[in-house]
Amino acid sequence: MDWSHSRAPGSTEPERVAMTRPSSGVNPIVVSTERPPLIAAIVLLGCGVLCGVTGFTRWARNERAMRLRNPLVAPSSLPVLSVILLLIAGMFMEPTGIILIMAPILFPIAMRLGIDPVHFGIIMVVNMEVGMCHPPVGLNLYVASGITKMGITELTVAVWPWLLSMLGFLVVVTYWPGLSLWFPRLLGMI
Repeated sequence: MDWSHSRAPGSTEPERVAMTRPSSGVNPIVVSTERPPLIAAIVLLGCGVLCGVTGFTRWARNERAMRLRNPLVAPSSLPVLSVILLLIAGMFMEPTGIILIMAPILFPIAMRLGIDPVHFGIIMVVNMEVGMCHPPVGLNLYVASGITKMGITELTVAVWPWLLSMLGFLVVVTYWPGLSLWFPRLLGMI
């Protein structure tokens, strides 16, 4: 049916009528809430593919890939390298995506080098929290900006002292494993 032309009753001239699509009945709010889960599903799909490929090729377990014999990648330098890598990733990604992508790569290397799995997990979690608070993608900055009605630049300046204290705590947790392991040891879990 052509809705672009119609005749008014008793008229010989065709009248232009705006052509509109029939309403689908879906509320625009519902449509706008479908996007973030779809984006998260795409990220999770990519993470799953990357995990499958690294697991299938056993890339993280290969000594040549890890370069264990290279003096630049000594057991004492892995925490520093992983903290720097995770902080850089935290600038651009959400914590869930970082953990899904980086954990299958870094965890076997850390285990091979003798780093406690609980300690390494705590290092990753503290890293993710720091990543949530520093620009440009710090999710907590955007939440605080919405609550306080401050701009991101203004809020970033206000957050610097707290961010520096979090970075200091990250350094302490990274190089003092006893701090993160005393409670699990007290409970007899390790």
